[in-house]
Amino acid sequence: MISWPITENITDEYAKILENKFSNLVEIIEKAIGPKAFRPRSTVNAAVVDSVMVGVADRLDQGAISSYSDLSNAYDLLLDNDLYYNSVNRATADEENVRKRLELASRAFRSVA
Repeated sequence: MISWPITENITDEYAKILENKFSNLVEIIEKAIGPKAFRPRSTVNAAVVDSVMVGVADRLDQGAISSYSDLSNAYDLLLDNDLYYNSVNRATADEENVRKRLELASRAFRSVA
């Protein structure tokens, strides 16, 4: 899982690194999955946002993603997973559901080329 230190006094250089990582992450998700990425139904689902962002960020820690179609397919499979569905639609602030959806998303994107 992403391990960025949280501190009140980060340097401008480190802030720029974080900004670039975040921008890259959002751009990849947009290119691979498109506008449906955080809207599995009609509205934005914050639990899907957090888990997809963490899962794809974890995958990017292994290196660049070369197959946007692999990422899109992994996303579709993730949404079809009943355990994931429950963790993003019921009691989404429950610690166990948060842990479960982050784990499932990270696992889903781990093998993306």
